[in-house]
Amino acid sequence: MKKIIIGTIALILILAIVITFPYIFKVHGEESSSTWSSADTYSIDNVPSLMMKENEDFKILVLSDLQLNILSPVRNKKALDLATLLIQEQSPDFVITTGDNVSFIYQGFLVKRLVKKLESFNVPWAVTLGNHDSEASVDRNWHGNIYEKADSCMFEMGPVEVDGVGNYQINVKNSEGNIIQSLIMLDSHAKTKYENGRDYDHIHQNQLDWYEWVTEGMEKATGDKIPSMLFFHIPLIEFDEAINDSDTVILFGEKNEGVYSAPVSSGLFELIIEQGSTTHIFNGHDHINNLSVLYKGIQMTYGTKTGPTSYSSRNIQGGTLITIKSDNYEIVVEHLYH
Repeated sequence: MKKIIIGTIALILILAIVITFPYIFKVHGEESSSTWSSADTYSIDNVPSLMMKENEDFKILVLSDLQLNILSPVRNKKALDLATLLIQEQSPDFVITTGDNVSFIYQGFLVKRLVKKLESFNVPWAVTLGNHDSEASVDRNWHGNIYEKADSCMFEMGPVEVDGVGNYQINVKNSEGNIIQSLIMLDSHAKTKYENGRDYDHIHQNQLDWYEWVTEGMEKATGDKIPSMLFFHIPLIEFDEAINDSDTVILFGEKNEGVYSAPVSSGLFELIIEQGSTTHIFNGHDHINNLSVLYKGIQMTYGTKTGPTSYSSRNIQGGTLITIKSDNYEIVVEHLYH
């Protein structure tokens, strides 16, 4: 009995060390080398772009909350297999994630596995970061360093003066080389301290300043208001407001859990309306919500959770497809289920 007790205590101590080690000895990456000031002149030539093929729709596949977890090898495989199936079925022109690509501890191993998987398709891809991505072993800069090095990945860490990692832009051009859509990615961070305690963070003021600079810069550079889509992880509090507003149009999907946004408005939604550029917002975070609504002229859509990791619903797993039509550049959004 004594040996069993000693063995149990030893096992508990080992597990405690294994779990706490990544939190105590977190690996930090290098900061972005990109700089920005609101006084800078916006240059479209500095923004990477994707090209539509002549007379072909442009397809963007959104993967959400893969949440690869070191303790869930079977579920990890199912999530990556589902991502593979979606990419093979849809042949997208671009793949983007809405954050929480990995979670829990020792995320570094899983990030590299995800990179290897997405690189294998030879399709341009990018990510946003979620609240779980950098919660233990590695910080957000480390993630950014890894993603920026991948050959087919268009992720950028973004300006060091703008809070977060992954505030960046990719333009979509038609076959004649004209910008017809801009994809803008933001870091919605993780958690922060409020007067009433810790809760989910919000988009920060210098991110709003940068977003305003980008949208106004595009208009000045092109002489036209360029439509844009926003991608980030944690939904805005306005998504919850929309659900409870009688004037909101429910386009498709369901709300099966709360909207776990920041407890305050960041001001982004109001700025979006003021700027008149962004027409669509895509986020993840709430795994069993797959709702898409039209609220004050803005379509807000939960990306369908990709795979069974963490908590999930068997009926709400897959991806989200955004199609930019070749004839009139209309945007069509639909969920894909498997």
